Formats: sequence, structure tokens, C-alpha cells
Amino acid sequence: KIIVVTISSIKPYASVPDYALNLESYLYNNLKLNPAILLVLSKELRQIQIQSSYKGLNKLSQEETKTIISNFAIPEFKKGDFYKGLENAINEIVKRLE
Repeated sequence: KIIVVTISSIKPYASVPDYALNLESYLYNNLKLNPAILLVLSKELRQIQIQSSYKGLNKLSQEETKTIISNFAIPEFKKGDFYKGLENAINEIVKRLE
């Protein structure tokens, strides 16, 4: 499972990675969802985080998530096309998890 979350505010958290980590815990503990990948985007803060759970961690390293963000999401975000950036990132994640 891949869950994509777009947010405008991360309060009371200090950063999108902190928010993503706590969201992943909430999804698992409260909603019984255990996504392999959690992608969190804040256009307003200009931050994106790809969080791999234990299921996704074996196939997608932290270095790979940085590469996906840099090479597939950010170029489209810079053009103002956030949908295409997310689509490109998700497609690359799926390729790497197969």
C-alpha cells in the first residue's frame, strides 16, 4: 500500500519528516493501516517526505527515496505541476518495489 497525504499545516510538528513519522504511527495504531510507503507533501512549506515502513524498507532505502524526490518529483514541482510530480514519484516507487 502507498498512501499519499497533502497537507497545508504540520502544527504542532516542527518538520514534515516529524509529521510523517507520527502520521505513520497513527495510521498503524489507530486505523490499523500499515502502508509500505507514506508520501507526505506540503506545497506551502515546500517540503516532501517519503516514509518507508518496515515492509517497504527492505526494497526502498533512504537514499533511493531522496533520489526519487530529486529526480522525479522536484522537477515537476518547480514547473508548478504538483500532480505530475506526485504521479512521477509514485510510478518510480512502484517500479522499485516490484
